[in-house]
Amino acid sequence: MNGWEIVLGVVAGLVVNEMTEMSPWLARRLVTWSAHHQYEDPERAALRAEELTALIDHRPGKLFKLVTGMSFAASAVVAVAARRTNRSAAPTMPWQAGLYLAAVLVSSGVLVGHIVLSGLAFVTGSWGLLLVLGLLFVVCDSIPTWFRTREFLASLSFLAVLITVTLVGPEGAALVGLAGALKVRHGHPLRKRLFNGAQFALGGYAAGWVYRALGGAGMPRLNDLYGFVTPYAVATAVFVGVNLMLTLAMIRLASGPGVLTTAQLGGLSRFAVAYLGSGVLGLVTAGLWATFGPYCLVLLLAPAMVVPLVHRPAQRVGSGG
Repeated sequence: MNGWEIVLGVVAGLVVNEMTEMSPWLARRLVTWSAHHQYEDPERAALRAEELTALIDHRPGKLFKLVTGMSFAASAVVAVAARRTNRSAAPTMPWQAGLYLAAVLVSSGVLVGHIVLSGLAFVTGSWGLLLVLGLLFVVCDSIPTWFRTREFLASLSFLAVLITVTLVGPEGAALVGLAGALKVRHGHPLRKRLFNGAQFALGGYAAGWVYRALGGAGMPRLNDLYGFVTPYAVATAVFVGVNLMLTLAMIRLASGPGVLTTAQLGGLSRFAVAYLGSGVLGLVTAGLWATFGPYCLVLLLAPAMVVPLVHRPAQRVGSGG
């Protein structure tokens, strides 16, 4: 045995001895932490912490004390996770809304299946473009840049679908629209994500066919009024209309029968105008594609990153959160 092995042996012995001596102290810390995280009532948590600390003191052996503390800490972790899951769980959906959700999902599934079975010839050489636009959708949807009214909100992500309409066609727009199911923001249950992906796919496909039927073809250019600007404007109106109708139907079925109030109708009309108006940003982005290529996507990313800084709620300024 050389000198280094002797030194390491001594150090290891000291570490083990020190950890053994710390075991009771660490066990008391663990049970106190577990009590304050397992019980939301502060008084009950404090009382339980005293009881568990006394239990630790009566446990024989230092290692047994630590194992006991770790078991209570693990139980607290499970309780906290279950409580957070229950709080974030979405309320039960009425059967009518569930049936409607299934119909929308099946429709989009049939559409995507038809696109895939058609051989995907339309995307020959466009897979990289579709990937970029799909990523753009997810990025814009993940950054909280929304135009909203009191009842409705939307992000700039839908513009990625409209750009795909002009550059690839209805089939590509449907595939990019599926990215609506890939939300990374918190607070969106799975069924809402699936519904968003389905509605964007259906709306993108409908808008693409309208764009194509009105003569939209080739590389979009801003000076082409009848070959690009007009078809794009009509396709945007179709896309917005399809998405609003699908969303309103879901809201009506999930909320139960009722008549929209004048204030709600006013909010819906303002939201629709903002929704349509923001399509101009997609128009300019697609129109500049022939000159700048993917670099023109900065037009979409810039407001997505700048607007949250400008319009941050006053109570959050300086909060560090």
